[in-house]
Amino acid sequence: MRAHAIVKKVFEAATKWSKLLSLLLPPPLRPPTLPILPAELIELILLRLPARSLLKFKRVCKSWKTLISSSDFTKNQVQLSIMAEPAISEIHLVYTNLLRHSDSKIGFISIQSLLENLSFGTEVVYFPMDDCVKILGSCNGFLCLNNHPKNTDFKVRLLNPCTGLASEWLTLFASDYNQRRPPITNFGFGYDHVNDKFKILAVVESSTRIYTFGEYSWISVQDIPLHPLEWNGTFVTGTGTFNWLATKIASFITYPVHQTTIVVLSFNFGNKSYGQIALPNFEGGMIHREPVLVTLRNSLCVCHEYKKSVWDLWMMKEYGNEDSWTRMFVISHDEELIPRAHGIGIRPLHMMENDLLLVLVRPPWYQLAVYNPANKGDRFGYPVINYYSSDDDMPNYNNPRGCFYVYRESLVSPSHYGLKTDHVWLWDDDDDDN
Repeated sequence: MRAHAIVKKVFEAATKWSKLLSLLLPPPLRPPTLPILPAELIELILLRLPARSLLKFKRVCKSWKTLISSSDFTKNQVQLSIMAEPAISEIHLVYTNLLRHSDSKIGFISIQSLLENLSFGTEVVYFPMDDCVKILGSCNGFLCLNNHPKNTDFKVRLLNPCTGLASEWLTLFASDYNQRRPPITNFGFGYDHVNDKFKILAVVESSTRIYTFGEYSWISVQDIPLHPLEWNGTFVTGTGTFNWLATKIASFITYPVHQTTIVVLSFNFGNKSYGQIALPNFEGGMIHREPVLVTLRNSLCVCHEYKKSVWDLWMMKEYGNEDSWTRMFVISHDEELIPRAHGIGIRPLHMMENDLLLVLVRPPWYQLAVYNPANKGDRFGYPVINYYSSDDDMPNYNNPRGCFYVYRESLVSPSHYGLKTDHVWLWDDDDDDN
């Protein structure tokens, strides 16, 4: 439901409430003609509005601006929109172009617009950056950005695209003229909900280091016990864990392999420890192509090919409970969608409320497609989506590993976590006064 519709319904209810009080209370205690809502009720209403609508409502009065700008309100709003009522937040696919080494652009694809324009393509809205950047993760309304050139200091910053607020660049690993920055073999970005901190995990060789935003320091924890299949993994909202598919085998894996060869390796940002989760019992027990670990609907999911041109999607309904693995879809496809010459096949990106699944197909030059489980045929429920960009410098995406991230709009600010904050750009020229 749109923000104005929500507000209309609320004030209609408030008017009825006011009339009821007028009948029940004596004249000195009756409310005025226009309903005056309690501050607690106003806050509950505002918490359920989309972030960009809240930017506009900050102009209504000083008290609303103070409330909407407060740290507690923005944190409660993002938790509500992600965990309890995901429909109230606008969702985008986000990625960067890395074809040039002077600066970058961040491209946004509205999932709602994409689904409404399946046959015509969806425009990529882009924003220029002053630096050559790479997206390292998306979590609770923040993008974690990295300066991309490998021969410089390894720097990161937190960016909220909805408000245009970003932290200053933070140097995590310094380089000098004689030695490049240390090689990071694995990386993770996530939110520690127990301590209300955003954190980075970096594995240098086998040593695990944790950086906490706002504390400006590293701590070392236990060495990583396994070998992740990918450099970056997936953060599961609400659990405080970052996860990879991993194996004990240090060398390159030749498929097919038995499913026990690969496990889920998790790191808990709260207690700073690793754990392992067994994969579900796949049909036949064999994995024929490199599987993919993703987060859909705030749940850990694994997608793998268990026979030619047929992929399974499994979801862990209760994080950490291996008995809660549930087979969601069996995805059949044409060979042309996922050529066998390429290792990675289907990469799920986002699952809608009606079970439509947004995926990447056709490696190595990946394209977006929508899979409809209600379609009983062997082909995808909708044709491959062609998209176009409003800027010629936004390239097609040709790297499925960490290429796309799902971003949910929010009002969280880096300053709420003790970080110096700057305005980078604004999503909309009308949305000033952040």
